Amino acid sequence: MHELMSEQESKDGKVPGGFGEFGFSSTNPIPVSGIMGEINYLARLMTKEGLKVEYERLGQAAARNINNPIDIFEIRVKGEYLCKLFLCPYYKEMSDIAPVGFELTMRK
Repeated sequence: MHELMSEQESKDGKVPGGFGEFGFSSTNPIPVSGIMGEINYLARLMTKEGLKVEYERLGQAAARNINNPIDIFEIRVKGEYLCKLFLCPYYKEMSDIAPVGFELTMRK
């Protein structure tokens, strides 16, 4: 089992060495700090049209270029499936970058 304390450094809001579309690929997950970081990030996420998203954790994934498990979230808007996003909670800081098609509200 991996400990959340094994925090790594992200670079400019992204996982170093990540490849594939940011957030949409397990090889380029959104770096956040802990489980609460995932919740805080997803609470700030909205569509470009300003619609708040709903999310549900589906499980975990692994990628050959990431040393820790990656959480998979189903993203919905008004109950309709939109996409899956991949987040990795093993980083020291939370990304302020939104995947293509999304925006983030300001941190409180």
